[in-house]
Amino acid sequence: MNITQQIIIERNPEIMWKIVAEEFDQAHKWMGFVTHSYQLKDSAPITNAPMFGRVCEFTDKADGLKAKEEILSYSKDRMEIIFDVVPLNTPLIFPVRKNIVTMIVSPVGKNSAQITWNANVTLTSFGLLIFPLIKRGLSKNFAAILRDLQQYALKNVKS
Repeated sequence: MNITQQIIIERNPEIMWKIVAEEFDQAHKWMGFVTHSYQLKDSAPITNAPMFGRVCEFTDKADGLKAKEEILSYSKDRMEIIFDVVPLNTPLIFPVRKNIVTMIVSPVGKNSAQITWNANVTLTSFGLLIFPLIKRGLSKNFAAILRDLQQYALKNVKS
């Protein structure tokens, strides 16, 4: 299942690239539902990537829901980052198996950027049973992530 969301943010594209890609491990600063995020040090980063990946925690519980996110592709020239999101510590009937996300920062002007979030989601058997609900819910969640990014950039980052 593919889901694409986009938003235009009135901030310099280079600054937006820094937030989403160069500071990849700092997602907790702008993703509202991430309580903590930190750098993965399982392996060496791919060429030109600032790190191997990150872990995003969605609760303060040590055994709570998390996502391990490994950077698969990184291009500063194209301002494109692709990462594999694998849910950890999920409930038995969790609907998502994995999610390959492509984020692209596209200049719209000197001080404006379009951020594209494309998710290629692999569902579990349970997720396939409730496909319409999952697609609607994930679409809303991905749009909310981009709105969180916009709010963070407008409040905390100078253009």
